[in-house]
Order: sequence, then C-alpha cells, then structure tokens
Amino acid sequence: PLTRFKPSSTKVGWGQPVYDRVPDEGMLLESAGQFFETGIYAHAPARHVYQLDGKWNSLSGHVGLAAGHDGSVEFEIKGDGRTLWKSDVIKSSATVAFDINFDEVQQLELTTAPNPDGASADWGFWLEPTLKRTGGK
Repeated sequence: PLTRFKPSSTKVGWGQPVYDRVPDEGMLLESAGQFFETGIYAHAPARHVYQLDGKWNSLSGHVGLAAGHDGSVEFEIKGDGRTLWKSDVIKSSATVAFDINFDEVQQLELTTAPNPDGASADWGFWLEPTLKRTGGK
C-alpha cells in the first residue's frame, strides 16, 4: 500500500495529512457506502508527492469523498510532472477505480482539486492506493 511510504511532501486543504483513517476519530474510512482498509486523506486542494526512483511501475486504487461530505473534486496522478490519469468530477455518491502503468517514474504526485463550487466539504480520499512492480526493478 502507498500509505506505507513516507511522502517527500504533502499538503491538504483542511486539517493535517492522515493515512489509513480520517481526521475525525469517530469516522471510518468510508466512501459511497463502501469501507476501505487503507487510504490517504486529501481534502482539496491537496498534494501528496512520493519519490519512486524508477523502482515501481503501476498504481491502482479508488478515489472518492468521505461519507457524509457532499463536496465535489477532481483527482489527478502525475509522474515526473506529466499527467498519467485524471478523474472526472467526483461527487459523494461514487467511487472511481484507477489502474495505471508507467516506467522509470522518479516522482509520483497525487493531487485533489476543488471545483468552482468551492472547497467546502471536499474531503477527498485516495482509497487502497497500491504500488506494484514487475520484473527486476
């Protein structure tokens, strides 16, 4: 799980960065009626950067909003500054899966952006983000 790695930099729009839980101790890691074991809290605007040093070549998981928060956000994954994946606008009623492959990426960046309706209730999550590698990397 990506949550087992320490990011080289991180910023969230409200509160402090937390992993595998939500900032409110009374809440579970839940989005669109599903519960998740691992995740990255990413209240928009948020940015999480990881140094991969070319050792990994895929990332999969889901994105969504925390249960009880009716914001709307867009998620984006960049590798060395280049967009690898970008979601449509995500609202509280859905999670969206992603599964991307890449080669020789040194720096991975996960961003969560608010929409014109503002950042209120934009409790975004990167859910079960999992890095994988194949071959002799």
